[in-house]
Amino acid sequence: MAGGRPARRLGWLRPVLVGILALTGLLLQAPSAGAQSTLTVRLSAEAWYRPLPLPLPDAPCLPTAGCVVPPVTLPAANPYPAKTLHVGASGGTEESRTYLSLDTAALPFGVDVAGGTLVLPVLADPDAGTLAPETATIQACAVTGPVQDGVEGTVGGAPAADCATSSKATFKPASGSKPAQFNIDLAPFANAIAAGASSLAIVPVATAGDTAAWHVAFSRRDRQGGVPISAELKLSGGDSGDDAGADVPSVAGPAGTDGSATLPALSAGSNPELSLDSPSVSAPLTAATSPQVSAPTRTRSVAATLHTKQVASPALFVLPLVLVAAGGWVGRAFTRDLVQART
Repeated sequence: MAGGRPARRLGWLRPVLVGILALTGLLLQAPSAGAQSTLTVRLSAEAWYRPLPLPLPDAPCLPTAGCVVPPVTLPAANPYPAKTLHVGASGGTEESRTYLSLDTAALPFGVDVAGGTLVLPVLADPDAGTLAPETATIQACAVTGPVQDGVEGTVGGAPAADCATSSKATFKPASGSKPAQFNIDLAPFANAIAAGASSLAIVPVATAGDTAAWHVAFSRRDRQGGVPISAELKLSGGDSGDDAGADVPSVAGPAGTDGSATLPALSAGSNPELSLDSPSVSAPLTAATSPQVSAPTRTRSVAATLHTKQVASPALFVLPLVLVAAGGWVGRAFTRDLVQART
């Protein structure tokens, strides 16, 4: 009976060790308040257009023959392959432009869009029409209206683009198996994207006296064998406070004069300390042209991939102290004089 007492005294070590291991796992999995991440976003709509012919001069009128109306030459039918997108200029005149909308349905709640990069891989197929892409001057401009998906080379009817908010593209040559691409900084559109206005126009940069001719083709997201356009959004911040992670119903109000949404007055029974700030939009939107933006859903889009870079949590600094204390406790229990314990 005396010989079995040390075993009974050391029996409490098993639950203690299990508890220490469980606590360690919880500390390692503790979320950090300052998480930073990037979100890979695909497109939800793509289209490209050709401009209308230049306005014709007034028809000359002769006293004997009357007014002579010159013939109108319309652009030829779309000469490019299906499921391709195009931006081009010839002799300083725009001949095609592309529109796209980012699929931002997977943006998490409580985060800010700090910027990002729009990546446009160049389609180098011989019949795609790409010509001298390294000489192309391309920019992204804000679009306030919706983008109709699937338009391929329609003449006229393109949504209005506001190049007062714009960002120029940078050409990156092909490297190994990676095709050449254009990169566009999305920082000027960060506030608009966070508010749900995720449509952009990819247009030639108008330069006085430019006589260059170039053309760039891109793959649609549903084209086989091509690399689709995508965007890497930089996210910052996160849910904070006592109500972090709680679902907050969307609140919509009439648009203000500066383009931001105004919120309806809170009821007398609501929390007076609660304030909701809507993100500002870099390009002002009028009530007539501002699209209705629905609140982003928590459903994760299959076209988006979230890569999270965790910032060190305060719990990780406590973990070494817990492990040292646990090690000392266990060591003392195993090295205690068992003879004294039996007496």
